[in-house]
Amino acid sequence: MGFNVELASLASKVRGDMCLCCCVISGGVYENLLFFPVIQLIKDRYPGLQIDVVALPRGKQVYEVNKNVRWANVYDPDEDFPEPTEYVNMIGLLKNRYYDLILSTKLAGLGHAAFLFMTSARDKVSYVYPNVNAASAGLLLIETFTSQTMNLSERGYHM
Repeated sequence: MGFNVELASLASKVRGDMCLCCCVISGGVYENLLFFPVIQLIKDRYPGLQIDVVALPRGKQVYEVNKNVRWANVYDPDEDFPEPTEYVNMIGLLKNRYYDLILSTKLAGLGHAAFLFMTSARDKVSYVYPNVNAASAGLLLIETFTSQTMNLSERGYHM
């Protein structure tokens, strides 16, 4: 008879392949609350996915009550010149967790794109500036999104 080849759909292959996701959330409590439906959409799309969050201290408190978030840590992605020890510590922490996907809501220039690149996640996704700063950031990211404005939260839920 021979062997019958089992064909799996691409969606199930992707679902089985994606295990860990990290979301780097920029902004205050308002932006963090706006990201709750996005986490739910990601969780619905990839049922076995474990989601970790990196946010500001007030944002961490918000994510500790979310049932879809496994782990929340404090880091300020909006800080222009972070302390070198804090920066390297966060990169090491994210690198040691071997993420499949790292998703950022901060508008990425070269510096933030390099931060995401150094985490060695398989897929790196972020918004990029809607101007010339996006050219260098796009080289280090797998997927980029261009925003019409510099402030993502002014469009509300549809960010």
